[in-house]
Amino acid sequence: MRIVNSTTLYDATLDFAKARAEDVYFAFVIRLPFRFRVKSPYHSHFESRGTAYDIWIRNKPMDVTDPGLWPIRQGGNVEDLWSTVAIIPNEGKITADELSAVQNCQGNVEKVALGSTRSKQLFPAMQALNAFIIAYHTATGELFGGQPLQAMTVKEYHNNVTWEVSLIGILPAYWTEETINELFDLKATRELRVDASITGELFDLPPEKLAGIEQAIDRLNSFYFYELAFEAKAKMVSGDFIGALLMAVAALEGVHNAFVTHALEARLPTGRTGDDKNLEENFIKELGFSLCNKLTPYLFMDTAERPPQDLIQKVATAMKYRNEVMHALRNSSGVYRIRTRTNADLIDAYSAVLQLYEAYRSAFEKAASFGTVTTAPT
Repeated sequence: MRIVNSTTLYDATLDFAKARAEDVYFAFVIRLPFRFRVKSPYHSHFESRGTAYDIWIRNKPMDVTDPGLWPIRQGGNVEDLWSTVAIIPNEGKITADELSAVQNCQGNVEKVALGSTRSKQLFPAMQALNAFIIAYHTATGELFGGQPLQAMTVKEYHNNVTWEVSLIGILPAYWTEETINELFDLKATRELRVDASITGELFDLPPEKLAGIEQAIDRLNSFYFYELAFEAKAKMVSGDFIGALLMAVAALEGVHNAFVTHALEARLPTGRTGDDKNLEENFIKELGFSLCNKLTPYLFMDTAERPPQDLIQKVATAMKYRNEVMHALRNSSGVYRIRTRTNADLIDAYSAVLQLYEAYRSAFEKAASFGTVTTAPT
């Protein structure tokens, strides 16, 4: 069940007759099912899919001596430990009719209908929030914050949006550590609360561990394998071992292809035409990942960054499991082969794939001069 509250905040000094389209934008306040381990309030400004966003995170203070019992001693709820975020697209993208309505409202904002355009911003805002969640994990290596981190599905996101806010005449720069509480402290007429267990640490992470989030978002805008790796880990902690393995292999293939393409571009001549124009793509396509898995470390990696042979062999086994799923292979008794694999088999295969993923990710970020963000395989 979703309980949505909406309101309009505006600058009382605004000359509404002279309002511009860029004077109108929106904000969404969401209660997350986990905690970002950051000092409150935490702010990040970033670009996702061509649009600038601000995200503000508020955490309730916590007794650092015993976080697990904190809500009980305070007479509260485990949900009190989770983060609340305000995600603010910096562009409203209102229609000409909506702008005209703002200009003619004479300050009576209640009669200005902006709900349709505001609702259209909900999904892009969700994508930006998910980009931040994945980048937070990529930069910090953290996968838990009282609960496992997760990218929000459409249903989960919509169910956790508590406020949809129209903003008129208030510049995005207005929001600071002092003013952002005007959004967070909006009061709902009804509130739902749930109980939950706690997994992972809740203490604030040091600033240096958070420093790479914006850069991680920049990379996520270009390379999807970061999201695939995050989804693999999220599936693993939820107990979906087959799904985790499939996502992990997809992430590995993605980062491997990015690494090989970059390496070949540095070696091949520029200005190629005809059949030579797509040599990088054809190299990977013709060889296939199973063979590339064995050759790439020796062709394109320095000895210091080259993964050990036993890891490469474990990944070959993981690829066999992956093919059993994707090709619905059966054994001689007619049983699907993947169903004969134990959870231990799947976990070992997943772990090997993630280790090799991290090796390629580190090598690719170093070669592309991104500045590697250190994370630990899960």
